[in-house]
Amino acid sequence: MQIDIASALLATLSAVFFAVEISLIRKSTVKGEPIDAAMITMWINLLIFAPLTLFYYPDFGLKIKTILAFTAAGIFGSFLARICLYEGTKRVGASKSSPILKGDLLIASLVGLIILEEPITSGHISGILVLLAGVILVSYEMEKEKTGSNWKPKIGLLYPFGAMIFSGLSRPFAKVGLSAGTPVIAGLTVKFFVATAILSTYYIKKGNSPLAPFKARGRNYFIGAGIATSIGMWLIYSALRSSRVVVVMPFWSLSPLFVLVISYFFLKRLESISGKLILGTILVIIGTTLTGIFM
Repeated sequence: MQIDIASALLATLSAVFFAVEISLIRKSTVKGEPIDAAMITMWINLLIFAPLTLFYYPDFGLKIKTILAFTAAGIFGSFLARICLYEGTKRVGASKSSPILKGDLLIASLVGLIILEEPITSGHISGILVLLAGVILVSYEMEKEKTGSNWKPKIGLLYPFGAMIFSGLSRPFAKVGLSAGTPVIAGLTVKFFVATAILSTYYIKKGNSPLAPFKARGRNYFIGAGIATSIGMWLIYSALRSSRVVVVMPFWSLSPLFVLVISYFFLKRLESISGKLILGTILVIIGTTLTGIFM
């Protein structure tokens, strides 16, 4: 496999920014609320990408089919998955939520195989099995820390798995939208608009302003996380535009490893890093890489 250095660098930087995002969320939700973090990051995403969509005027490449596809991707990915991820990060930690989230590729692959009837290869199966082993090991270690030698699943475990499932379900919808020729920025704008509108409605029904989180404790970290995830998304899609998935995926899959490094140096009081957690994270990275390149 010939490596495109520019695309590899973009994908690696994207992984770094996603690691920064989840680490900032971990730091800020010690006292702040995950739902406030989700609201602020959605606003930041929308405010960054919506103006960029104007460069495609008057042809935004949006049709009924693609709008519906990106709307579904926004509901599952930008809304439900993000809320679950941030809540899971608060409850069980960034170093544990991040590798489980990478299991979303497992869900996306199963949807593609079962519903979309995409072909399956031995490499694909190998990646799925390794990825599954990594996710199981991380989740086992996560709950073992709280329950001692006996593994008893608790509600905190449900949030990162919820993020994994919802994010995985969003991928096929985004794929449908992009395959129809919709520009990446336009598609992302639809996703973020839908997610922001839904969560804003929730705040309004609760009698609060959708902008209230900007006054919440930890807002600076939330804003930083929003900027980080926006840059990360732009970088990874830029890499995918100029190179193949087989080149990009191995480098983009490194984000859980970067989360471990950041957790060790900057989140020592909040995160516990064990040998099994490191092994599980490595298995997730290998499994994600194998699954991604055979998709």
